[in-house]
Amino acid sequence: SLSGGNLWEAGDKSLTPYRVSSSGRFGFDFYDPNARAGGDPLSAAVAATLAETRTHPFEQTWLNMMGRSIEVQRVLAGALAGSTVTTAFPDTGLGRQLAMAAKLIGARGALGLSRQCFFTSIGGFDTHGDDQLQRQNELFAEIDGAVTAFNAAMVNLGLGDSVTLFTASDFGRTLASNGAGSDHAWGNHHLLVGGAARGANGGRLFGRMPDLSPGSADDIGQGVWLPTTATDQVGTELARWFGADATTLAAVWPHGPAFDRIAGWV
Repeated sequence: SLSGGNLWEAGDKSLTPYRVSSSGRFGFDFYDPNARAGGDPLSAAVAATLAETRTHPFEQTWLNMMGRSIEVQRVLAGALAGSTVTTAFPDTGLGRQLAMAAKLIGARGALGLSRQCFFTSIGGFDTHGDDQLQRQNELFAEIDGAVTAFNAAMVNLGLGDSVTLFTASDFGRTLASNGAGSDHAWGNHHLLVGGAARGANGGRLFGRMPDLSPGSADDIGQGVWLPTTATDQVGTELARWFGADATTLAAVWPHGPAFDRIAGWV
């Protein structure tokens, strides 16, 4: 994860997500694994603690997690040193996150990984006040710049058809004002870029475009759109592209069978 803890990546309990800073900093400021045998008292003390075996399950679990984090820190730092990504990314929050994701994808060989998942985020859409449209346009521009650079980086790596970037959100925004800007809503639009959107799937709108007129059949009140495509449908199609079999699909998207497949999706 490049944006803190999240539930989306917390699947199999044996595979816990690893948080990475978009600045390229890894690990713990108080511990240098290369100095533990060179006389640094704090690093030596940490190394000695990690080598202990504790009888209390909580203490041993903490030691195991700390040890794993430090080892991953060492491996990631070494792999990134040889990353070949040269694409320029915008110096924005999302730009820096996707730049680091691109570097980690570029280092997949050194990491021994054939399949990777990354979580990034951008906030600020809870807009209120007179500058709402200006702020929304600024956020869209940040997304556009970061996603464009990421897609270019994947193409340069020869992975344009092998990596899919998609957006998701827990809710949309109303088209009608609540007196102080937009409010929480339901349906919204999302983006799909890369592998799953290549070929026949590229440049297309999936699902039915809702009628955005106030009071239309798609407006369930106060400018809240009724979704025309379920999250389960999108998630199921992406999981299929990712290689999930029927058993895995049933576990990951149990409500998927209740919906039709997205029309036209290849």
